[in-house]
Order: sequence, then C-alpha cells, then structure tokens
Amino acid sequence: MSQTPIEDADTVEEYSDAWATVAWLLRKGQTWSGKERNVAYLGKGDGTFQECGSVMGLDDPADGRTVVRVDWDGDGDLDLFIRARNTPRLVYMENRLPLRGTSVQFKLVAQNPKQTTVGARLTVRSVEPEGQSWIRTRRIGEGYLAQSSSWLHVGVGEAKRLRVEVRWPNGKVQDFGEVTSGTSHVLVQGESSAREWVRASSAEITQGTTVRPEASAAGQTETRGRAGRVVLAAPLPLPRLAVTTPKGAQAILGGVAESLHGQERRDLVILLWSQTCKPCLSELAQWSEARDALQASGLSVLALELREDEDDLSPSEWLESIQWPYAKGFCSQASARILAALTSQIMGSTRPLAVPLALLVDTWGRVQVLYRGPVEPDQVIRDRGMFALSGPARLRASFPFDGLYLDPYKEPDWINLARAFRSNGLTEVAKEYELGLIRTESLDSAESQFEFGQARLRQRNFEAALQHFQTAVEAAPDLVRYLEPLGVCHYQLRQWERAQRVFERVLELDGRNASTMYNLGFLLLQQGELQAARRYVQRLRPLNQGLADRLRSEIERKQDAKSEGGDAPPSAGPEGSGGQ
Repeated sequence: MSQTPIEDADTVEEYSDAWATVAWLLRKGQTWSGKERNVAYLGKGDGTFQECGSVMGLDDPADGRTVVRVDWDGDGDLDLFIRARNTPRLVYMENRLPLRGTSVQFKLVAQNPKQTTVGARLTVRSVEPEGQSWIRTRRIGEGYLAQSSSWLHVGVGEAKRLRVEVRWPNGKVQDFGEVTSGTSHVLVQGESSAREWVRASSAEITQGTTVRPEASAAGQTETRGRAGRVVLAAPLPLPRLAVTTPKGAQAILGGVAESLHGQERRDLVILLWSQTCKPCLSELAQWSEARDALQASGLSVLALELREDEDDLSPSEWLESIQWPYAKGFCSQASARILAALTSQIMGSTRPLAVPLALLVDTWGRVQVLYRGPVEPDQVIRDRGMFALSGPARLRASFPFDGLYLDPYKEPDWINLARAFRSNGLTEVAKEYELGLIRTESLDSAESQFEFGQARLRQRNFEAALQHFQTAVEAAPDLVRYLEPLGVCHYQLRQWERAQRVFERVLELDGRNASTMYNLGFLLLQQGELQAARRYVQRLRPLNQGLADRLRSEIERKQDAKSEGGDAPPSAGPEGSGGQ
C-alpha cells in the first residue's frame, strides 16, 4: 500500500499540491469517482452473480464511500445504510422484500467479557432439507471507516430446521444444536445451547417518540424545510456590496466592520433576481402581495436586480406591474462575484451564482439564513425567531434532525474566510476580514493579537505586526507559533540581534523546527557569517531538503559575489515573511 510522503521535501510539496487540487475540484462540484454509479451484485446460488443495482434502486450516482448491513427495523432481513462524500451524505435503504422467516441471526458472546469473538466462524447446516450449509465470520471494520452490525445474518431460503456450530478464536469447536429459521439467537461460549432472543417489533419501534429540534422563539421552526434553506450555525457578517439605486446613485450595503463594531440596522432580507428568471418573477409577486404581513413584522425588504448591462438603469416593468412596495436597486457584477464567493463558503462548494437567491440579514449585518431558490415571506418571518438562539440551541435549529454534535459551537474562522476570498481575487473583501475585524471576546487576548499580527505581516507592515506579536508573546512567552513571526519581523526591520535571540529561543523549544533553522542560517548569512550558516545547511538536510538547498544556494551566491569583490542581495526573504 502506498504511503503518504513525510520526509522528501519535493515529494511532500507535490503531494500537498495534488490534494489541494483535488479539494479545489470537489468544491467546484466535480465528482470523486468520475460519475460512476454504485453497483450491487445478487448471488444466484450457483457461485455466480448478477448486477442488479438499477433494479433495486441502489445505483446512486453520488460518490459512495461505504455501505453497512443491519436489521434496522427488526423484521429479520438486512437493511442498508449507504454513506457518500456528497449529498445525501447518509441514505437508509429499507429492505421491503417479502422475506420474513427465510433467515436466522446470531450474536456471538465470549465466555470471558474481556475477550473478543472477532475471528470466530459460524457454520449453519440445513437439517431439513439436508445438504446446504452457510459460513459467516465475525469481523470488525468493513469498507471505508465503517462497520456492519455485530449480528451474523444467514439467509437460509426454504430451510426450516438448522444445526449451528461455532469455531471460537481459540480454535475450539462448539455445537449448539438445532434452531429454526425466522429466529434470532445469542450464542455464549461454553453454553450447551443457543439462547433465543426476541426484539421489539418494528411496529413498536415506529410508534416511539420522535425527537425534534427545539422550536424557535416564535415556536415555529421547521424540522425539515426545503433543500435550499440553509440556517447558518455561525452567522457571517455580510461584506461590503456596491449597489446602485434606481436614480443611479452609488451606495454601500453591509460591511464586516460595521457588523462587528455595533452599527445597528433593521432586519433585512435581500432578494437577488433577474428579469430572465421566471421563478424570480413569481417570487417577487408573492412578496408584493404579502406587504401587510411584512410591514407588521418590521422586516425590511430589498430587491436587487442583476443585469448584464450595468449601465442600463431603466425601471423594471415587472416591479412596476406588481406595484413593488419595498426598496429596490441594482447589483453590480463585482458584488455578484462577492455573493458567489460568500455562498460558496457557506455551502462548501464552488458554484456559479444562481437566482433567485435570498439572504436574511439581522440588525447587526450578519447573514443568518441563506435561501437558494424561491422562498415564501412567511418562512422568512418565522426564521427571524432564531436570531436570539445561540450555542447548542442554535445548532439544533440549524439542522433538520436532532443528534449528537461532536464540535462545539464556534465563531467563524475569519482568517480562513479571508484566505478564501483572496484566492478568488477579492482582495478588498479579504482585507475586511483580516484587519481589525476578528470578533473575539477580548481584543487583548494573545490569540487575537497573533491573528492581527498575521494580517499585518501579510501586508508587509512589519512595525505594526511586531507590536501585535510582542503582545501575544508577553502572554505566552514559550509558544513557538507566536515566537516564529516575531523573529521574522525583527529580521525585516533589520534588528539582527533581536531576531537571532528569538530564533535561537524557538530552536531551544523545538529543535526540529526547519523553518526557524533556515531563518537563523539565513540571518547569519546576511551578517557575513558564512561558516555558521553552512552548519544549518547540514542540520536542515534530514528535516527539509528543499530549505537546505535554498540556504545552500544563497550561501553560494554570497560567496561568488564576495570572491568578485562585490556583494549579492538575498534572492528571497526568511520563511514566513508575508510574501515578497
């Protein structure tokens, strides 16, 4: 089996780039498996199989990851749970074939509770009629990160009387006597006979209590909703959007800074539409008819029209025909790009912007709900009731079903958001999230100061970055992650001695830190200490061959220039310097 590279720098870089490309393609909606459909094979009883996925409804085109078998409804046959990479992530396929009484199930239990039955082999032989036998082995782990039920299921067809034998992991073989088809049994190592086991009927299970998410403050949160309605578990500030009023004036809508620094507005729903989109026209007409309910709710409405010709500011005949009673305007192509990037971040996939699209924005300028496709006014009014929810209650309201949440509620990852916008060429939006717009409990916290410093470092504002990193290091003086960029700032400001002390402190804490080892060698080289710099080339070789080669090249350039009576400026800066 091929292994993930961890040592050779070039191979590691190529491997990382390959995964980054795969992730980029997946976010753009590409398929992992080349659109290959799932397949299923039916055993014909003579040692051959027949492909039957399409007949049984199992040939889904999603990127299937694994399938597990379990008698979920307790009717004696096997049902399936199918896991996929993309939506729907988990599919339950209930077996409704008329197979009752044609199987038998067994649970193997070790005599010593500290021992396992994994590896035990179950043999079932038909007594009436004679001649048939079936073998099952107790396993753990089937498929990719999955495991089927620990119950061993044996389909026996028309056989009624069956004899059961188990070969336990210690090699001993035990006969449990006869059982009949259509039953379930627990086989305990060392006991002379099988214990029959009866579970609750599927009807009793179906009649149990259905757990639903908490209702919203309005008491009307939907448990399912439509596929295009996405309630954000962590609301995102709406970036600044350039819009044009019907009179041709330019205006700015939203803004992360205003959102995080307390500039209040009214709750707002933004309806993005186009004259060529028929569902958009129907949606706008419905919203126009609901003016009384919307006015009573206090919700502001803004219809933003997308036009190919941005200079065309002629009034919309459709809005006039339905007597549109709310605010309206035009969305620039630049703002449409921002909205496309924002929705891609929310959905986790890169798709072109499609209308109709609606955003429910609270008084603080945060996007609370995204609607992809037409949305009814009553739904939006109800969704406002979730604004006051936070923590676990917010998570429950964000999902169509209840469950156990492995990750606690967290604020958005502002830096990664900024990085995503920057990768889409939206530098100004990225700066909104980077500079002073990180929402934290305390602006004096070490982590927030570190994030501010990183943002300043990316802009190559080394003096400002240095102040933030110094504050972070004062709170956590032995945290390597804070010390590394502090040393880089000292270097860029030509504070050689301070940079050297910081780099040496990092290596005291982490003697295998390749980037700092390179930076220290690079610093010594700039001070003319070629021999000392060469020692770091040797230390780098087993850690990062790429950095070792870079430092060696810089030393050779410096040495060649010196032999000719001149000097060679460095061709690159230290690692982590925020770009050149």
